[in-house]
Amino acid sequence: SVESDTPVVVTCQSVTNGAILRGMFNADEELDYIWKQSAYTLHLCNRKFFLDGIKRDRLPWLGDLAISLMANAYTFADPMPVRRTLAAIGRAGIKEKHLNGIIDYTLWYFICHDKYQLYFGDRGFLVQQYPLIREILHDIIAIAESNGGLLPTGSGWCFIDWLKMEKDTALQMLYHWALLAAAELARRLEDVELSRLCHEKAAALKARLIDSAYDRDAGLFRAKPGAPDSPFLRHPNFLAVLSGVASEEKSARIAKALAKDEMPA
Repeated sequence: SVESDTPVVVTCQSVTNGAILRGMFNADEELDYIWKQSAYTLHLCNRKFFLDGIKRDRLPWLGDLAISLMANAYTFADPMPVRRTLAAIGRAGIKEKHLNGIIDYTLWYFICHDKYQLYFGDRGFLVQQYPLIREILHDIIAIAESNGGLLPTGSGWCFIDWLKMEKDTALQMLYHWALLAAAELARRLEDVELSRLCHEKAAALKARLIDSAYDRDAGLFRAKPGAPDSPFLRHPNFLAVLSGVASEEKSARIAKALAKDEMPA
């Protein structure tokens, strides 16, 4: 706001990208209003890149992109800010530090590329970015192999969520998801060797997590592999479902537990 005892001239400039609303939501008056405000917020975040915290840091983040690219696909169907964000964040690779400085955001890089192809089918962009995708994938696999096959939570910032909690199992679930996403990217470009490698690593990781982190009596995954005294937390369990580690039967048991209040929020 501007307050003055004398006339002033205020000039405002819009810096959002032009966007065409291609999706609609129709339920009731309150939900429709919420959807419209959400779409407007997404529009504000749509600059050259998809930015998070439009009133705060105004930076592109891969974890946030996973959500905004899906919302964008159904709302504006605009591929360009997704392309630019993936290209800009990935270009440095992870030889010196993880993407966005966060180990799990390096994993979201593969998931976001896979989701982008799912919603936009942009083969040309995948071909262009594929050498870098391969390089980052081999680097993250090497990090895991040097740590006995599991990604270390102490390798840079492990975010997962704004909580102080044990994050080992949750990170491995995301790693499994990223391996499957990378395998699908390789399949799209008929890279049989890399697709097979990703599936082999994912299968070995899944078996290890079920053997070392899954409590069959409780039907839940513990927070740390190989630590039967570690707690049951929500993050490793809902990520077990999303990542494909949990079977349909295990997912049903996890869903029932998540609907209750026994685990920490």
